[in-house]
Amino acid sequence: MVDGGSTDGTSEVARSFGAQVIEGGYRDNSEPRRAIGLLQAKNEIIYHIESDVFLSTHNWLREMIEPSVKNHDIVATRSLRYKYRRDDYLLN
Repeated sequence: MVDGGSTDGTSEVARSFGAQVIEGGYRDNSEPRRAIGLLQAKNEIIYHIESDVFLSTHNWLREMIEPSVKNHDIVATRSLRYKYRRDDYLLN
């Protein structure tokens, strides 16, 4: 995980699950952080997620990765992105 200076405990949570955390700058620009992460990645599957993405189910990661594991012709997937306002409630 590449952290661009979060202050909400994101890095600590990631470490508690065994993630390697790379402290990176570029707080206002996610593109350099994404590149840093890609260069440092050592596994077969790389998943990029922005901090403003709403995870709709508890098994979202499995749903994103499973198609490419079953069909090696699939080399990339993308989750749907929903616009929301921070003051919105989950079900309104």
